[in-house]
Amino acid sequence: MATITTAGTYTVTVTSANGCTATATTTVTLEPLPNAPTVSSTTIGSGNTATLTASGCLGTVRWYAGAASTSILATGNSFTSPTLTASTTYFADCLSATNCVSATRGSGTVTISGSPCPSIQTLSNTEVSPTNTKYEASEKVISTSKINAGATIVYDGGKVVELNPGFEAKAGSVFKVQIDGCGNN
Repeated sequence: MATITTAGTYTVTVTSANGCTATATTTVTLEPLPNAPTVSSTTIGSGNTATLTASGCLGTVRWYAGAASTSILATGNSFTSPTLTASTTYFADCLSATNCVSATRGSGTVTISGSPCPSIQTLSNTEVSPTNTKYEASEKVISTSKINAGATIVYDGGKVVELNPGFEAKAGSVFKVQIDGCGNN
């Protein structure tokens, strides 16, 4: 068996043990490799999923977590990430109908917006006056603050909001507690 790596016309001559010969000629064409797909990028809030899309592949798009990874995460023109708390790049190649794979992979990045979310947010002995302010933490918000009249404040802890002695929501303020963590409304 011969492996052909260059397109062209090839002639094969076979000679038997008793000296008989047979000749055959064939033309070999090689399919070009498919192009790497173009992959979208997007921005999300921490704790959410993202959907990336790939275009430009005339075969099957295969999604990976790394540029050289061999573990396929999914196939198809779109990919939905798991819940993300850090910016992450995903990669995709293109597999043609004849099992040729693009030489490179396209990449798309999911960027996490906003500031990093602290695990604990401590608000101590301060007077809070801004309107429409949200204080978030992935685990716990702890407060001994005073919320002044006219302020609209949300404390959003992933698991706990702890109001300690000294905390006060003054008359005329709006105070709300949420337990769903960072990046949620």
